[in-house]
Amino acid sequence: MYIWKGSDAGKLAHELGLMPVEENGNVKFAIAPSNGIFYGAQEIDGIRVVSDIQLYVDLYNYPARGREAADELWKNIEKRWDKYQD
Repeated sequence: MYIWKGSDAGKLAHELGLMPVEENGNVKFAIAPSNGIFYGAQEIDGIRVVSDIQLYVDLYNYPARGREAADELWKNIEKRWDKYQD
């Protein structure tokens, strides 16, 4: 989950009822290096998320099966794009 600054992580974790763990957690916070991370952000089920392309890049560079997840996301993106080719 991208956040604007480190102090936001504690506040957000508290609001969401998240508990810190040493490793293998389900939620990871990353400080956005720039506003570009949020370019093309979309809303899904009322939650603001990064663009599909940003998610692809993040997954591709994530070590634990990230490339496998990125490949699956890419297949999904291609299917949606194919709809516009007709």
